[in-house]
Amino acid sequence: MYVRPYDPDRAAAAPPPASAASGATAVPWSGPAAVLQQIDVAALVDVAKRNDCSIAFRVAPGRTVSRAMPLAEVTGAELAGPVLRDAVVTGIERTFDSDPELPFRLLVDIALRALSPAIHDPATAVESLDRLEDLLTRLADRELDIGHFADDTGRLRVTVPVPDWEQYVRTAVDDLVFAATGSPMALRGMRDMLTRLLERSPEDRRAVVRDRLRWVERTGSETYPLVWTPHGGDATGARSGRGMGSGPFS
Repeated sequence: MYVRPYDPDRAAAAPPPASAASGATAVPWSGPAAVLQQIDVAALVDVAKRNDCSIAFRVAPGRTVSRAMPLAEVTGAELAGPVLRDAVVTGIERTFDSDPELPFRLLVDIALRALSPAIHDPATAVESLDRLEDLLTRLADRELDIGHFADDTGRLRVTVPVPDWEQYVRTAVDDLVFAATGSPMALRGMRDMLTRLLERSPEDRRAVVRDRLRWVERTGSETYPLVWTPHGGDATGARSGRGMGSGPFS
């Protein structure tokens, strides 16, 4: 899905995320609750071009739609609800086809189960962290803003919500930091993962990783003061163990 390398200059010049457009018509979901699995973007681009309109989805693949929830907003013309609903595939569970966040969710769920008091298997949690690190490293230098689709004239016709870098990091890390508090082994594994990821990420993607590294360092030093040894380095570097007074988790 992510074939283009990340270009910070292009990201800085990108338009802000789509919001409710003036004059847009909301198209609600009318069926029973279901997981949005796929969107036939090519078909919708053709529909939008024929009707001289644009379609902005409000629900991303992998999310659950329920009755009356806005599925999309149409600007420039009116489209019948069935036109949009016929272009999406729904089901009872998430799938890998158009849901790039699903592998992260599954790996995190494995680690959460491993860290639960009933199982208490931190080694398995650390193995899950290794896989999460691999996925995050693959995405660190990729262009993630892939949810805009134009017709053959270059006019934007369809937009679909997609995860950004911060969302991926939050999904992969936040729940696990709370769960890993009871395991110094898992906390050290989290620290090692974040340290390496910080070193491999573009500069303007490091802040969200650095904040979580500080969070883990503070949690480890406060919970296990006798055994926790912070990494050396300056407060803003990849191996920072000091300077815990900044960032949203301070």
